[in-house]
Amino acid sequence: MISAFRRKLGTWILGGIIAVVSVGLLVYLLPGYGGTGAGGSGRIGGGFVIATVGPDKILYDEFSQQYTRVMGQYRRMLGEKFDEKLLEALNLKTQVLESLVTQRVLLQRARALGITVTPQELAAEIKALPVFAQRGFSKQDYVYFLRQNGMTPEMFEDGFQRDLVVQKMEDLIKAGVKVADAEVREIYDRERQQLAVEYVELTDLAKAKETADKLAVATSEGKEFKAAAQAAGLAVKVVTVGRDAKLEGVKEPAALQQAAAALKVGQVSSLVQGAAAAYLLRVVDRKLPADAEFEKDKPAFRRLALGRKREMVFQEWVREARREAKVVVDRQALGG
Repeated sequence: MISAFRRKLGTWILGGIIAVVSVGLLVYLLPGYGGTGAGGSGRIGGGFVIATVGPDKILYDEFSQQYTRVMGQYRRMLGEKFDEKLLEALNLKTQVLESLVTQRVLLQRARALGITVTPQELAAEIKALPVFAQRGFSKQDYVYFLRQNGMTPEMFEDGFQRDLVVQKMEDLIKAGVKVADAEVREIYDRERQQLAVEYVELTDLAKAKETADKLAVATSEGKEFKAAAQAAGLAVKVVTVGRDAKLEGVKEPAALQQAAAALKVGQVSSLVQGAAAAYLLRVVDRKLPADAEFEKDKPAFRRLALGRKREMVFQEWVREARREAKVVVDRQALGG
């Protein structure tokens, strides 16, 4: 099994970001290290309970340490652009706590299914981590690096073992997901289709909804979208939306493209709201890729479709497991 953590570290190394072998990277990249074990082992000491997941407790100390690690990751990634207000906008405290809750839920399900990680598997995964494997693993270096970061092998391995169990649980769920040819073709058509779109751009956001409502009434009464827009004094533009489309002159290209992809030919959108402008649009024509083109790209898109479906199924499984778990969160202790 290739753990999620080995993949994460591999990405950083290949990107040329890691220049020096340091277990300090593990402290903020690998969730759970040095934290409280499932079931409230209390390895990190005291602190009041900030959340419970069935019989398991999440202490504020564990949450605080994990939050500090994640904040450190953002600080390193953003450098001088780092601003704690950004973390507030991202609602980072809630995200960190939610990740800890989800970990507990997965660990409980894994225990119920008898999913474990053997000492041999744990040792193999640690030795395979790029941060160790680059220069050859030695127990002396391993202990030294951990000590430099205020950790013992027991602390590190306890957290790493839990995370490997979670990864096994995720792999088990995703392994049962299959994808049909029709699903692959649907994704391929959506990614490679070419759409002819007529649209109006509304730069006065305060009046955008009022204008959209008037056009909606006009089109519902049988008036063509273009005629209704022109009658309202709006300029109708035509653009091609699809792969490699430039969408020059469009203030909110991503919003327009996403809205167009969801429409049927002839259908008029609801108001598409962006930060700089709002849009109303209608798909005039849709050109799908040829069968021969699809067959050529089918293997790659099958992998893409399978990956997306597996992730969707896993996230839905997690949501259902969390609904069934007895989760209680002290929002006041979290600070909001």
